[in-house]
Amino acid sequence: MRQQLTQSSDVYSFGVVLLEVLCARPVINPALPRDQVNLPEWALERKRRGLLETVVDRRLDGGYDLESVRQLAEVAEKCVADEGRDRPSIGQVLWHLETALQLHQAHLQSSSASAAAGDLEPSDGASASNSIRRAEEAAETAGVTYGDGHGDGEAVELRVEVL
Repeated sequence: MRQQLTQSSDVYSFGVVLLEVLCARPVINPALPRDQVNLPEWALERKRRGLLETVVDRRLDGGYDLESVRQLAEVAEKCVADEGRDRPSIGQVLWHLETALQLHQAHLQSSSASAAAGDLEPSDGASASNSIRRAEEAAETAGVTYGDGHGDGEAVELRVEVL
């Protein structure tokens, strides 16, 4: 809003990217109904109404842990807070994403154990792998330096690994 790049504006942008990955759609889509044009507004309104599952990329076909998705949506919501002072630091974002990843990994291990026991039908996983590939592309290692260019800025490296 102030046309300045700051750590807080980077956190906002990262929150938008998280929503893009989760929902597999662009931030603005004028072809959609008016209440769905703006991704952050639409997705977070659905989340607040308890309808988070309706915004998740359908190609995932339930191949995710709902609690890890809730954690991801929660951190995205905090990142896109209207006021910069209400947004988390990038370190806090990373901590929340690591927690969501741990939940998802536990879900995958549980699903694998169930499949090995014959409880689940095997699938080719093509749709899930497409979404994972998009997540990997969107969450490549990012190195960002903050400060006035005189070497006193804070360097932040964020690495997200999708298994």
